[in-house]
Amino acid sequence: MKNIQKPWFIIVLLFAVLAGVELFTCYQAGVTFEKKLRDFNNELSSKSNEPNSIKLTDLEIERGLFSSKATAKINIFTMASTNVYSFPISVQTTQGLMPNLSVLRANWTMGVPSDPELQQIFLKLNDTQPLSGNLQFNISGELTLSETKIAPAHGKISVDSEDLSFDWDGANVRIENANFYDNGGGSIKINSHFEPIKLASSTQGSAIQIGALDIGQKTTGFVSSNNSEINLHLGKSEFTFSNLELNLTNVDLKANIKSRLDEVLNNKNVSGLDKKSVFIDLQTFQISLGQPTGNINATGRFDLPLLSTQDQSQPFVILEKYSQQSVIDLNLSGSKILIQQFLGENFLSQYVNSVEPNGDVTITINFKQGHLTVNGQQIL
Repeated sequence: MKNIQKPWFIIVLLFAVLAGVELFTCYQAGVTFEKKLRDFNNELSSKSNEPNSIKLTDLEIERGLFSSKATAKINIFTMASTNVYSFPISVQTTQGLMPNLSVLRANWTMGVPSDPELQQIFLKLNDTQPLSGNLQFNISGELTLSETKIAPAHGKISVDSEDLSFDWDGANVRIENANFYDNGGGSIKINSHFEPIKLASSTQGSAIQIGALDIGQKTTGFVSSNNSEINLHLGKSEFTFSNLELNLTNVDLKANIKSRLDEVLNNKNVSGLDKKSVFIDLQTFQISLGQPTGNINATGRFDLPLLSTQDQSQPFVILEKYSQQSVIDLNLSGSKILIQQFLGENFLSQYVNSVEPNGDVTITINFKQGHLTVNGQQIL
C-alpha cells in the first residue's frame, strides 16, 4: 500500500515545489517592476527643469502578487522650458513565468495631454489614446520585447487659417532584444509598419499621400563592433501641388552597415573590420516613378574611416580619404522631363548624346577612387 501511495506523494511534492517557484517568481517580478520604475523616476527627478527634458511626476504604484498597476504623468519641457506638456500614463502588468520565459508583461497607455490647445488638436483628430504598447521582461529582469502602437488619427485641423484634413490608420513598432546590446553583446531586431498617410489642404488645393512604410533592422554584436542589416519599402505615394505632380509607385532600400568604433578583441570584432571605421554596403536603392515615368537605381560601397581630430578640421582631407574608398553606381532612366527636373537642360546637352525614340533618357554615373564619370565621360 505504501508503495502505491509513494508516486502520488512525489507528484504532489513536485507540484508544490513548482507552485512555490511560481509564487516566488510572481512576487520577485512585482518587486523588480516597482524598483525599476522608482529608479527611473528618481533618475528623471534628479534633473532640473531643463529645456527639452522629461520628468515623471505623481507616480503611484499598486503592487500585487499576480498583477500590478501604476499611474503617473510625463512632463515634457519645451525649448524655452517655460511651457510644459503633461501626458497621463497608466501601466498594467501580469506577473509569473510563461512558456516564452517572460516573468513580467506590461501594457501601457498614454492619454490626451492636459494642455488645452494640444487637447483640442488631439480631440479633432479623434485621437484620445495617442500611444500604447507592451513590454516583456525575462527572468533576469532584462527587457526582451517592446511594442509601441501609434493610434489612428482622422479629422481636420486648422494651421495658419488653412484647413488641413488628416487621415492615418496608425503604426506599430516592435523591438526584440536578445541580451543587452551594450553589455556582453547580443542582438536587436526592429520591425516597424506605418499605414498610409493622407494630408490634404482645402484652400491650397494640394495633397500628399505617403504609402505604407515597412522598415526592418537587425543588429548583432557589441557597441564597439556590430553588423546591421536594414530593409525599407515604401508603397505608392503621391504629391500634388499647384505646379508639381509626383507619383512614386515604390521605393526600396537594402543595406548592410558594419561599424568598428574601438579597438576590440578578435572574438568580439563582429564587424570583421581591421580598423576603426564604418562600412556601408548599399545593395539596393530603387525609386520607381509613375508620373513623370522613370526609375532611379543605385548601388555602392562606402568605407568611412574614423578620422583624427586634426583630419576632421580639414574638409579636403575628409573628401580625399572617403572618396578613395567609395564606389557609387547610379543609373537614371526615364522621360526627358524627369531627367531635366533632376539634372537640368545644360547637363543633358553636355553629357547625353542621344535620346531614345520614345523620349527616354538613360544616364549612368560612376564614382570610384575619387573620379566621377558620367556616361563614360570623366568630369572629375
